Amino acid sequence: MDARDPAPGPTLLQSAVEGQVLMKNVNNALPLNKPRYLNLFRYDAVEGINGSLAEGSDAVLLTSGLANTQEYTDGRKWGVIDLVASLGEILPQPNSGPTVALSGTLLSGGGSGVITPSSGVSPFDAFQQQAMIDNTILFYDFVSTTPHVRFPAAPCIVFINAQSSESWDRQSLFDDY
Repeated sequence: MDARDPAPGPTLLQSAVEGQVLMKNVNNALPLNKPRYLNLFRYDAVEGINGSLAEGSDAVLLTSGLANTQEYTDGRKWGVIDLVASLGEILPQPNSGPTVALSGTLLSGGGSGVITPSSGVSPFDAFQQQAMIDNTILFYDFVSTTPHVRFPAAPCIVFINAQSSESWDRQSLFDDY
């Protein structure tokens, strides 16, 4: 299915709706109603290199859906050679691939699950647009593992992801990073 073709639009929309993660809405906190302040955190809020064209070895990772997955949470680098080794199942776990994509919003699955989206808006871009309309002041830190919460009484939204691809599976459904 080509996401740029309008014909499968209803099917794509329904797939997106059904693929969302549900959460418990404690004390009717959602939807946010024009908060004065809003805290945004973590690595999955901004569009990363997975959302743009790349050259060289990055192009191989991009076409595999893994361009923004080039580093383990402990700082070790991961690249094309590691991808080839993991596809050949040469290396044992945990060398099969990083469990999170630290360089921005995941736009696609890895391996045969990869797609080329016709467009995309990062969560941060969407929040910025709405903040301008609602006159909300945003405080954010997308890098630190221990960010400072500027307004603890204000809503705090954390953006994370879990990466996987062919020949490596997620070891869990949480982000211990």
